[in-house]
Formats: sequence, C-alpha cells, structure tokens
Amino acid sequence: MTGPRSDDPAGSSGGETATPATAVFVCAWSAAIVVHRLAFAETLATPIGALSALTAVLAALAPGSARRFAVALVATLAVTLPRLPDVPNHFVFEALVDVGMLVVLAPAVFRGGPPTARVMAIVRPALVALYGWATVHKLNTDFLNPEVSCATRFVDALRAAIWQVPAATLVHASVPWLTLFVEAVIPIGLVVRRLRWIAVLVGGAFHLLLIPYANSGVYSFSAAMFAAYCAFLPPRWTAAVSRVGALSSDTRGSTRARLLVTVACVLAATALAASGHPRWVARVGRASVFVAAAVVWVAVSRAALRFRRDGGPSALPEGAPAAVVLALVVANGSLPYFGVKTEGAFAMFSNLRTEMNGNHLFLPTWNLGFGQGPFVYVESASEPAVAEEITAPGVLVPRYELQRRLAEVDRPVRVTYLDERGVRHVIDEAAGIGLDDPARQVPSWLARKIVRFRPFEPSGPMSCRH
Repeated sequence: MTGPRSDDPAGSSGGETATPATAVFVCAWSAAIVVHRLAFAETLATPIGALSALTAVLAALAPGSARRFAVALVATLAVTLPRLPDVPNHFVFEALVDVGMLVVLAPAVFRGGPPTARVMAIVRPALVALYGWATVHKLNTDFLNPEVSCATRFVDALRAAIWQVPAATLVHASVPWLTLFVEAVIPIGLVVRRLRWIAVLVGGAFHLLLIPYANSGVYSFSAAMFAAYCAFLPPRWTAAVSRVGALSSDTRGSTRARLLVTVACVLAATALAASGHPRWVARVGRASVFVAAAVVWVAVSRAALRFRRDGGPSALPEGAPAAVVLALVVANGSLPYFGVKTEGAFAMFSNLRTEMNGNHLFLPTWNLGFGQGPFVYVESASEPAVAEEITAPGVLVPRYELQRRLAEVDRPVRVTYLDERGVRHVIDEAAGIGLDDPARQVPSWLARKIVRFRPFEPSGPMSCRH
C-alpha cells in the first residue's frame, strides 16, 4: 500500500508518487469499491459493474496516479447514480464524497500527477456528519425499546451466526444504549484529535462486529467506513497500514504479478456472479473483508496505543469543495424531519418514524415535503418491485411512494389499495381499469431519483427496517 516507484509501470505518468497517507487512502477507498461490487454481486455481473471493479483494482495498484483514481470514482458513480434512490445509505454518502473528490482531483488529472491530500479533506468532515446523523436518528423511543430495536435484532442475528447461547434480558436492554454510546463516541473522537485513538479502536471493533451480519450491505458499509478512517490517520499510524499492505517488494515484477493475480480474481468473481451464483461471491467477499479489516485494525490499534498523542489531520472542512460536500451530507440527513424522504437519509436501522405519530425524543417533523401525505394502505400488487415491503400487514406508505414505484415498472400492473378515507382503489392496467387513478400520476424524474419513503406503522412500535 506504499506509493509506486518512479520506474513502476503501474505508477503515475509523471514519475511522481503520492504521499504515504494519500497512497494508503487511495488503496483503501479503491478496495472498498471492489467490496461493494462483491457484496452486490448482481451489479458485478453487469458490464459497468465489472468495469467499476477492474478500474478500482487498477487504482489500488497505482495509488500515485490521480487519473486511475478518478476513473475508478467515475466508474463507481456510473454504477450508483442510475440506480438511485434504490441504493444503500452509504452509497448515497459515497456518491456525494466521490463527486467532491473528483473536483479536487481535476488539476492532478490534467497534469498527470498524483492525487493530493485534498481528497482526504473531502472525506473527513463528511464522515463526522454521517455518524452524527446516524446517532441523532436513533434517539427515538423505538430504537431504545429492546423488543423492536434494530440493535437487539443485530445482536440476535450475530449470536445465532457466531455462538449459540441465549441472550440475557440485561444484554437485550443494554444493547440499544451501548450502540448509541459507540456511535456517539466515534464522531467525537474523530473531531477531537487527542481522542482519535479511541475513535479508531472503538469504531474499528464496532464495524468488525457488523461484518458477519447476514445482510451483504452491512459488510459493504463496514468496508466503506474502514476506508474512510484512513483519511484520519496520523503518519505513524498510516505507516502501520503501509507495512500490512506491502506484502512483497515494490518492484516491477511484483507489481505486474499482483496486477495479474488481482485482475484474475475479479474476473473469476465476475464470471461466478454472471453464471447465477452471486451468493457465493457475496460470501467470499464477506470473509475476505473480515480477515483484511481485522489485520489492519490490529496493526492500527497497536500504533494508536503506542502513539496516542499523534492527533492526525483536522476534521474541519478545508476549502470550498469540502464545505459543499459537508453541507450536502448535513442537509440530506435532515430531510426526514422536513417530510421530504425517509430512505437514503442515513437513518438506516434506526427505527425512526417521522410520519404521523413521530417517535423521536426531541425533534419534531416540519412537513415541508410532498411525500408525507396522503398515506395509503396497499393491499396487493402484482409486481414484486411495487409490492416489496409496502404490502406488509398494518403498514402505511405515502401515496407518492406508490406513484414512484408504479412509474418505474414498464409492464401492466394490478394494484389494490385503500386511501386515507378507507376507500378501496383498484388499478388494473391490462384491463384498462383505474388508468386515471391518483396513484398513477408520475412524479418528476428528479424526485424519483432522490426521494424514497419506507413503509411505517401508523401507531405502536416502529419495526426495524433498513
């Protein structure tokens, strides 16, 4: 994970090399992109998904090339943006950060030099804001209720996967509060440089524990967080990561060998995904991430404990691009409380409800959006893409969300739903029934790319959902 030598064919075109900190970050961020493709192997089976993985591999093997890193960022954006808003929360975060990094990379791309430390300055304040919202969203009555809390659900799933022992009532009751404490400590430690060693130790351990969870998106998220942590490391901590990554001498032959082996592995994973075995690709990805993250976390933890006084770079925004990305991350996280959207706003696994009987401990909802009403109860839908989650018994969804899903389906659909007055509506496009129904109104393209809502229980506890 050290920068390439000037005579390295995988290095930058001008003979320059990235600083050790930037080289480590570029390698880690590029590796996270590959993990995303493995975790969601259905995208790896597509041409753009395979291209994204390959360009990320090339960027990781040549961290001194701003051009390669920029190509990898563009390729991963080409995977994410067309799929909005049906992507995980951390993909939304990464898309905002990737655009900011491309802006600051532009001068180095044009002159053929290495990426500068400004790319890491984009990540640092944005990550603090992400953790801040993840904590604030969880300050609600249902996340703190062990009967329905997503924290309890995670612990039960991990217990079933790792060790078969009954969980004590006290454990269930304390896990939501412990999760809140951990997620609050991480951003505080990242901002206060004297406490950064605590953030790295606690955050690394937290995300390692999440990796075995069955949902592939969770280990993809952990990989992204480990990569983002690399933007905060002081020089002597970064050296520990570099030593882990430098498995062989940085010679022309070893670089070519690593290139051939890595590309061969990506091509094999792509072929496996395309042949109808994406689950195996995801499993291999999870195991690989766990081993690699554990090794790196141990190395960094040892360095952090030894050099606790090393504070590392500031978490404050440096320059206009970093400030703009930070503002966008903060604004996106606030949208549930303005009635604009509830998915993709960093409220993942938070039990948060901002509709009707909101459950947040202190934040009210100012309904400025178009999506939090009127609400409908969807009884049935013939298309799985429309029916997913919103036809569950006892849940409501904004009518906008039904409109958005219907607009994305290009086949005749049959839908039955009840409006707020209890009136049943039937849409059967094949039979020409309900073609003028309000649910068939098509939202604007921009709204459909940004705004998405999760179903919710109108009263009682809010279930754990992504």
